[in-house]
Amino acid sequence: MVVQVKSNLPQCSKAMDGNQNKVETNILLLGAENVGKSALTVRFLTKRFIGEYGDIESIYSHIDKIDGRAISFNIWDSLYPQSCESSESVSEEQLRWADGIVLVYSICDRASFEVVQQQVALIQKLSSSSSSSVPMVVVGNKRDLQHRRVVSSEEGRLLAQSADCGFFEVSAAEAYHGVLLVFHGLHELIKEARGVKKGAAGIMGIMRTVSAVFSKKRE
Repeated sequence: MVVQVKSNLPQCSKAMDGNQNKVETNILLLGAENVGKSALTVRFLTKRFIGEYGDIESIYSHIDKIDGRAISFNIWDSLYPQSCESSESVSEEQLRWADGIVLVYSICDRASFEVVQQQVALIQKLSSSSSSSVPMVVVGNKRDLQHRRVVSSEEGRLLAQSADCGFFEVSAAEAYHGVLLVFHGLHELIKEARGVKKGAAGIMGIMRTVSAVFSKKRE
């Protein structure tokens, strides 16, 4: 497992119900299809690996404990819009909702790495007009398939460095611990990030934002 996490941002966390022992974290998963976004999420939620998923935009809520504190993870497992231009693969609504972003590619699929490169550039462009940026981690999945590797660890690391974000290489199929480090590592970056008050938080915020995104796609 390869891990590289940047950690130099100002502090921030969301309190739930006024209880400082609980925080809520909104995580957005991006990347091309068939790279293992859903497998990563389900591995984190259940410790199990499930290899097959339908093309469904999924929303998960999960409570975990980090350093004795209850963390409510809201995880938006997004679909990559095949019918849209790459410039439309990340929306401003998604960025406003997200506290942190996981960008996933397959080390066996160069096109999926290029999608993450495009999405990183788009996020930076959309964030340049705001006063803050969203903490991100880049994740190379399917590390168990070394014989099919076409994207080197160094390429992934350099992309993460260029975006000033964390980098992980994991195998959702083989190891729970590596996947756990992805989400816990991103949560640590979020804790240190500059706080931006979200207009929509939690599950209801997800539903409103998903509805807005889908409505735009239908127009």
